[in-house]
Amino acid sequence: MTNIPQLVFGGASVATDGSFKNVAEVSNLLEALEREEIKQIDTAQIYGAIEQLLGEAGVSSRFFVDTKHSGGWSAGSSSREDVYQKGLESLEKLGVDKVYQGNYNVVSRDLEADLFPVLRQHGIAFFAYSPIAGGFLTKARAQLVEGTKGDGRWDPQSSMGSFYHTMYSKPSFFQALDEWNAMSESSGIPKAELAYR
Repeated sequence: MTNIPQLVFGGASVATDGSFKNVAEVSNLLEALEREEIKQIDTAQIYGAIEQLLGEAGVSSRFFVDTKHSGGWSAGSSSREDVYQKGLESLEKLGVDKVYQGNYNVVSRDLEADLFPVLRQHGIAFFAYSPIAGGFLTKARAQLVEGTKGDGRWDPQSSMGSFYHTMYSKPSFFQALDEWNAMSESSGIPKAELAYR
C-alpha cells in the first residue's frame, strides 16, 4: 500500500500585492485546492492581508488553516500578552478554531516555559515548525564559521541568511551543534531524522 503525502498549500502568495489579490481570486484558489484534494493552508501574520482574505473567502468551513505569529520579524511583539492578542486577531480574521504554530526544535525550546502554559490555559493546540532549525541541525560548525559562512538560505549576504545567523550563530548554539553531530554519528541516525524524533 502506497502512502500518499498530505500536501499543504503555502499561502504567502495570497495578499493584496500577491498572486491572489481579492476575495474572488482567493475563492477560485480554494476551489482549485479542493479539486486537488489539498485540505490544509499554511499562512502567517507577516504575509499581509492573507488572513483577512482567506477568512472572507470562507476558508474555515472547508480547510484546516495554520498561521504563525510574526515573532522575530516584528521587534518587541513577543510578550505573552502580545502573542495572545495577535493570536486572537488571527482567529477572528480567519474564523478558525484555536491552533498556534511556532518555531520549536531541540535548540529553540523557550516556548515550553513561556508560551505552552498560556496555550494550555486557553485550550489552544500547538503545531511546531522548523524542526531542523532552518537547516542549522543538519550542518557542521565549520560550514557556518569558515569561508563564506553558508550558502542558500544560510548565505549571510541574504536577508534570510542574515536572520538565521543572527538567530543561531552563537557560541552556545555551536556547542549544542557539536554535541548534536556527535549524537547523530554515535547513534547512526542522520541529523535531520534525529531532529524529527
